[in-house]
Amino acid sequence: MSTNTKTQLSLTVIMLWSFLICIPMQPSKFYKDDHQFSSLKEIVPSRFDDWEEIDLSNTGGIVDPTSSSLVNQIYNQTLSRTYINKVTQQTIMLSIAYGEDQSDSRELHIPDACYPAQGFLLSEKNDVVLDTARGQIKARKLLATQSSRVEPLIYWITMSDNQVRKGYDSKLTQLKLGLRGFIPDGFVVRVSTINESVKDAYQLEEQFINSLLLSLKPDALVRLTGLNPDVSGGK
Repeated sequence: MSTNTKTQLSLTVIMLWSFLICIPMQPSKFYKDDHQFSSLKEIVPSRFDDWEEIDLSNTGGIVDPTSSSLVNQIYNQTLSRTYINKVTQQTIMLSIAYGEDQSDSRELHIPDACYPAQGFLLSEKNDVVLDTARGQIKARKLLATQSSRVEPLIYWITMSDNQVRKGYDSKLTQLKLGLRGFIPDGFVVRVSTINESVKDAYQLEEQFINSLLLSLKPDALVRLTGLNPDVSGGK
């Protein structure tokens, strides 16, 4: 039996055991009630470093393929912005979605599902660890294509101030929070650009992410990344 198989079996046993002992202890308090934040528009700066938000709504510019009424129904808050680098004139799309209830019936919808639903083909799915000036982030890189559009993207998930990956990781975090009586909340943070040079696109996106995280205030950094500002040398 492989190490990965043993690990999955062990986690399954832990999850089942936790579920059985927690049946009488269903979580009843929303995590967000003790960890409230202002709107996404307020905690995410529209201008930082060499980047500033631009309005492409009336210019026929970059279109966010995941913007839809369905997304707005799923999440309590969403933020979709396009930034331009004042020096290089390169553009980046930033999308953040927040859901206050991440119980089993209302789990986060990730790009792996959203993009194919909009007709995109996904390839080169890679789980990575991003090294930033504020600390490491467990993320995923995807390559989305549709006709001539090539869109490399990077995204990550937080659940109640914890970095998680979809699957066992998020389920275990959900169980741990449930033992404390909390219904978890969650964020999906996505950065993407349209660029046929995939390597260059990922490099630009990582530079953007680093600049963005350096611009966040401590509370916003914790909520959006799960990083500890004191440990990672934040503001």
